[in-house]
Amino acid sequence: MRILQLAHSLFSAGGVESYVRRLSAGLVARGHQLAVVGGDEPDAGWPPGLAGLHVVPGYGQFGAPREKAEAVLRLADEFRPEAVLIQEMNNYPLALELARRRPVVKYAHVDFTCASGGTRFRRRTRGTCLRRVGPACLWHYYADRCGPGWDPRWALWSYRRSTGALRTWRQLPRVLVASGFMRRLLLACGFADEQVEVLPLFVPEAEASPRAAEAAGAPEVLFVGRIMPEKGLDDLVRALPLVKAPCRLVVVGDGPARGAAEGLAARLGLAGRVSFAGWQQDVEPYWRRASLLVVPSLLLEPFGIVGLEAMARALPVVAYRSGGIPEWLEDGVTGRLVEPGDVAGLAAAVGALLADAALARKLGAAGQERQRARFGPERHLAALEKILTVR
Repeated sequence: MRILQLAHSLFSAGGVESYVRRLSAGLVARGHQLAVVGGDEPDAGWPPGLAGLHVVPGYGQFGAPREKAEAVLRLADEFRPEAVLIQEMNNYPLALELARRRPVVKYAHVDFTCASGGTRFRRRTRGTCLRRVGPACLWHYYADRCGPGWDPRWALWSYRRSTGALRTWRQLPRVLVASGFMRRLLLACGFADEQVEVLPLFVPEAEASPRAAEAAGAPEVLFVGRIMPEKGLDDLVRALPLVKAPCRLVVVGDGPARGAAEGLAARLGLAGRVSFAGWQQDVEPYWRRASLLVVPSLLLEPFGIVGLEAMARALPVVAYRSGGIPEWLEDGVTGRLVEPGDVAGLAAAVGALLADAALARKLGAAGQERQRARFGPERHLAALEKILTVR
């Protein structure tokens, strides 16, 4: 099958980009002919030797010039795909033009039904928002600090991008989402029941990651992700002094809130117990040294694929009960769930797993079994193939 895949970014900066790389390699391995259009140059994380890669800088941005879309349309006409799979891409005129020419399926990784860039996080109150996108969002952008800044141009741009996404993706016959949580959001915004299908994300199988022999000292609690207020790293730093078992926190990732998190750790006297590793191309050494992963996300996560990465390695996971996370993390069975914002509860859950090695191994093994049964590559790729062949 000839498949054209569109992704705004191919650089390995987050979960969506990781999924696009794995999916592309998986489709080619199953005999499909693939063309991938990206808006930036892929880094060393892109599968080596994968043919059919085209870079059109900035083509997927909201408001991109017409000539960017024309370049992609020419590529599509030359490739003659049997199906077009749109990942995260905000060039809506291009999407509609492709849909007039070819069968198009959209995979919605980010919540576009709110006007704050998909975070649904109120910085003023550190709470979430279930408001449907509308003109009132322009007020709440400032009143509740839903956006990352105070510039009114950004608020209007973000609002227009979200309303444009709703108008555009409603016109497609098939929209895929990673969780039932995301599906409910789309249905509440006027999408038809038969239009939205849940296709959970996947990660490859991996070997269990018991702490490496060289990981001396206190057990390591791992955080992996972009450091932003809504990702809850501050809560995890505040929880650390409440954990009775000895441990240290390792943060893999970077972002605009890193400086604030480092300052908080220093003020709490935790500088020696918290290390910031920055972005890492290879996270495997950190998985191998870790005793557990914590996902303290305060926003309504569309899915939370980093948890599957840990489960694949039989690492227990502690996470906030946020968005789609409970759809892969079952409290007391494959990990521990805590109510968002409950710092004491987060500390108790982490401490319980650190203090009870047998329980940690049990939850980790159950998580790995569930990842292999429900969130493996073959299951995902077979389901996607069936979706893309439906006319």
